[in-house]
Amino acid sequence: MRKTLKRMLILLVTLWIVSACSGQNDSNEAMENNAGNQPADGAGQDMAAVEEQDFDNEQRAEGDNVAQEVIEPEESDRQIIYEGDIHLEVQDYRAAVTDIERQIEEVNGYLVESATSRSGEDGTRSGRMVIRIPQENFFSFIADLEESDAEVLEQYTSGRDVTEEYVDLESRLSSQQAVEERLMTFMDDAETTEDLLNISSQLTDVQEEIETIQGRMNYLENRVDYSTLHVYLNERPATEIQDREDLETWERAVDQFMGTINGLIRAAASATVFIVGFSPVLIPVLLIAGIIYAYKRRKNQTNVEQNKEAEESGNRSDENGSSEKTDK
Repeated sequence: MRKTLKRMLILLVTLWIVSACSGQNDSNEAMENNAGNQPADGAGQDMAAVEEQDFDNEQRAEGDNVAQEVIEPEESDRQIIYEGDIHLEVQDYRAAVTDIERQIEEVNGYLVESATSRSGEDGTRSGRMVIRIPQENFFSFIADLEESDAEVLEQYTSGRDVTEEYVDLESRLSSQQAVEERLMTFMDDAETTEDLLNISSQLTDVQEEIETIQGRMNYLENRVDYSTLHVYLNERPATEIQDREDLETWERAVDQFMGTINGLIRAAASATVFIVGFSPVLIPVLLIAGIIYAYKRRKNQTNVEQNKEAEESGNRSDENGSSEKTDK
């Protein structure tokens, strides 16, 4: 009996141990399954986040490309400031200036500055003109000056591309205007005086920035629309030797006449300067020379009178001698 109870006890313990081991195994399998499922779910979430980020990056890149396509200007829309210098030698300064002023009116330009000066003994004129010309007529205007009767001594043109600066100003202006609109809305919704004052101060700063940007844009637009040309004029001296084959008969005659007149004027001026400058010496010399001349003239006149008297006395002596011989 005792052996039977002992066997039953051993059998119950064995069954309990087996059932415990079986439950442990099931628990481990469940834990392993859960652990296996959790990495899979985490990986799925990570993949979804990556895909979402890639999508956002693609959208952002597409937006950047669209922005670049919108901002990138075409060749015809580029903002270029043209400036130029041209040095001309002209025969008649006044006629050349009048002709240039006429050409400015024809191309709808305007004269900004004009200056004239004289130099040299012959008073040749030279001057400078600052001209604003519509960009579409800039190079044709220079070509007309080169084809005129004036001789081109030097010519230079340059262009400065301000497209990038202009586009940046446009972007800044749009941004500031959007801020201005938001601040105006905030000002309407302000409930306290302090909020109203803060918003008003910020609005003032934004509006000043908008005015500065618009001023710069207007300046660039004006410089682009109207190119600047500096014209330097030098009048050719009338006595300068020219290519006679290029002159007509009348022009050659006028040139020769003006050369002769200018030569006589310069000679008379030189003589006047010489006489006035040496007058302290010349006047005493001329007085002495006049006295000597008067003395010699008087002496010669006295000699002539004496010789004449001597001749008359001799003639009378001859006549008396002849009369005596006749009486005898």
